[in-house]
Amino acid sequence: MMTERTAEHGPDSPEDPSRAEERVALLALGRLRKIGPQRSRMLVDHCGSARAALSAPDTDWEAVLGKSTLQRVNRSDNLHWAHEQLRRLEDRGGFLVAWGDRDYPSWLAEAADAPLSLYALGDRRLLQPPAVATVGSRRCTSYGKRVSTQLGSDLATAGVIIVSGLARGIDGAAHEGALHAGGATIAVLGGGVDAHLSTRSCQAVPTDPGRWPAIGGVAPRNTSRTQQFPTSKSNRQWIGAGCHRCRSA
Repeated sequence: MMTERTAEHGPDSPEDPSRAEERVALLALGRLRKIGPQRSRMLVDHCGSARAALSAPDTDWEAVLGKSTLQRVNRSDNLHWAHEQLRRLEDRGGFLVAWGDRDYPSWLAEAADAPLSLYALGDRRLLQPPAVATVGSRRCTSYGKRVSTQLGSDLATAGVIIVSGLARGIDGAAHEGALHAGGATIAVLGGGVDAHLSTRSCQAVPTDPGRWPAIGGVAPRNTSRTQQFPTSKSNRQWIGAGCHRCRSA
């Protein structure tokens, strides 16, 4: 598995063009069906880079994936699509974080199915720990909502970032508690990272993501749908991997 992090770049230090190209290639590779993030990373390791993997012969792919899987994979060129997604994201003021980037969330990198790429909006400096994930029901009790709000507030006061799904109920209460306390939150979204700007379930979250970033696996301008949100297992991995997890009923 790729574990090395590339050097972080800032506004005054131009990024290595080869890293920018690799990030787009990882986005393109992640679009392929029938493979999944784990075997995609194995393929990248085998070929040396995502760019090399996309242009590698079928024999290299078969060595990693096996013949039966390779036969089900459509290896059509996704680079044009990836460049278009990146353009759309940057037009919305967002940025792409790919596996291997220094600011790829370490709490997410621990997940077995951590995605190769994340669409993101907001302050990228908040994508690193300390963080605590909260996961809970949309149809929560009033007691559960109060506990989640207080928990978000107390943790934010202690300097901990709240990670949750920005959904109604427990998730939204934790975000609101953190923001009302002057803290920071990370929203992990099932739809486009900008969908919440027009359909917010957490009213405390401002339309301009100053103290919070939003991350997700879906391109901008894609409306969130219930079936796009992670399953309970993926919730634990996507939101909770590497974090201390807190649950409220």
